[in-house]
Parts: sequence; C-alpha cells; structure tokens
Amino acid sequence: MHFPSLSAPLLPSLLLLHASAASIPSHNVHTIHQFPNPTWIENIATRSDGHLLVSLLTTPDLHLTNHFASPPTTTLIHSFPPDLGLLGITELMPNKFAAWLVDFSSTPSTKAVVSKLAQLPPDTGLANGLATLNPHTVLITDSTPGRLLSYNLHTNAFPTVLADAATMAPAPNPGNISIGINGLKYRDGFAYYTTIYISGLYRVPVDCATGAATGAVETLTTALGEADDFAFTARGDVVVGTDSENTVLLVSPPRGEGKGAWTVKTIAGAKDALTVAGGTSVAMGRTAADREVAYVVTEGGLAGPVDGVVEGGKVVAVTVY
Repeated sequence: MHFPSLSAPLLPSLLLLHASAASIPSHNVHTIHQFPNPTWIENIATRSDGHLLVSLLTTPDLHLTNHFASPPTTTLIHSFPPDLGLLGITELMPNKFAAWLVDFSSTPSTKAVVSKLAQLPPDTGLANGLATLNPHTVLITDSTPGRLLSYNLHTNAFPTVLADAATMAPAPNPGNISIGINGLKYRDGFAYYTTIYISGLYRVPVDCATGAATGAVETLTTALGEADDFAFTARGDVVVGTDSENTVLLVSPPRGEGKGAWTVKTIAGAKDALTVAGGTSVAMGRTAADREVAYVVTEGGLAGPVDGVVEGGKVVAVTVY
C-alpha cells in the first residue's frame, strides 16, 4: 500500500465473513472487473469455490467477484461505515474470513454474516496486512511503527511479536505518510513480509501457535521496487504487486542442490502502462481451472498517475506459468 494522503484511521477493528471462480483467460493478462474512477482496491482473497473477495480503501466496502459468470459479476457483500476504508483480509478457516469477521459458511454465496472480532489497540498505527497463523490467530502488519502483531480470538490480545527496525520500519517515500512493513503471508513455519520503500521480501521463523519469532529475519531479495502485497503459487514462487511501479513480479527461490539468490522477473505491466496500474494485492486461483492464475487488484494510479492518467481500480487475471 502506498497512500497519497491519510487523515484519519481506516479500520479500527477486525471483522469475520463467510463468502462463496472465472473462466481462465485465453491470454496472459485479462481485466475481470473495473470499478468506477476513483476506486482504490486494497486487498483480495480467493474462496475455495474460486470467487474473489475484494476490499476497497476509498469506501469501506467488501465485494464478491464471480469471474466464472459470463460476463463476470461483482456484488457488494457488506459496507462498514463509519470506517473510511478496508485493508487486509485473510481466511481463518473454510469460508470464514477476517477483515472484520465475515462468515459465508451457512449463507448463500453472495450473503455473509458479519460480526466484529475486536477493537484494535489505541497505539495501533496502520493495521495493514493480515495472515492466518491458525484458526484462532492472525498476524497483522502495523505499517507506521513498523512491527508485526498477532491477534488471538480466544484471548482478544494483540501482542507485538516482532519489531525489526532494519526490515520493518518506515523508509523515506514520496508520499506524506510513512509506511514500512506491508504485505504478509504465513507459510511452512515462516512469516513472509514485504517492506514497500526498501523493495524487500523477508521471512522469519515463527511459533505456529503464537506467532512469536523463533529465529532471525532473513532477507530474500531487495529488488522488488514498491513491493506491496503478494501470494504464493503452488510451486513456491511469490507473485508480487508493485503499486506505483505498475508491474507484477514473479519471485522464485533458488532450486536444485546449489544455493543461489532468489530471482525476480516481470510477468505483467510496465511503469508507463495502465495494465496493472497501482497493483496492491495478489491472490492465486484455488480451483482446478485457475490454479496458475494470479488475481491482482489495483488502485488505478491514485498513488501515482500513469502519464497523468488515473483510472478506477480493477481486478486483473495474470496467467503466471
């Protein structure tokens, strides 16, 4: 996330929701749905049936996109005023998602039971990325102070589990708000995270019950431009949206017996193109039809117009392999 301005808190609480997939594009990059201008889409999650949940930052709205419909459809699931906008979203357990708490498990596919999980602590700066650690614990990136929090649904506690200044603290940026640690995922015992203005992807081993760091932070790469949120492919590669760099990157770990560096290549977009203008988040397809498709959401250039042009945020399908 790269904010051009921020004058008030965005989402002072966590929510739970339940939600219920699109034909594979015949070419590498395909726009599924575009919102009116200006719309900033901040995050995306994929349901097991392939439908896409997208959260908006310019309005406090959660939408469900069915990209398997012809033409694709997008439905408002819930609006959360008086909050100004929505940020991260993660699946806690099958068909239950945390943003607030949105539960689709016992409702029709376009309906959800929404409840408030908790009020964020008053010293929270910008609760940005969310990642599921276990069915009752989420990890949260607090971007302005530069730290990693955990939240336990049973205890309602928000302990700081890591504050590594070298990789999490805000760095100088062209906007008027300081953003540090940003995107977040949990995978195989590690918390992976990006820090947007130092172009980095990092990981740290964490306790699978509490999220507390159990080892040192490892730098995987610092060649990602304005690295925002990301997703893992089934092969273990990372697909990253680069916000105002207007690209989607494929970041691959070293493979084979010899050790090497993580590699980075552009798979969609360009600095001067609107293809994925302001890519903020990525989710991989979860059905047999689209497991190698990355769904990228954008802010349309609101944080950095493309040759002076701003468009409505959109959901874009990018065939990864």
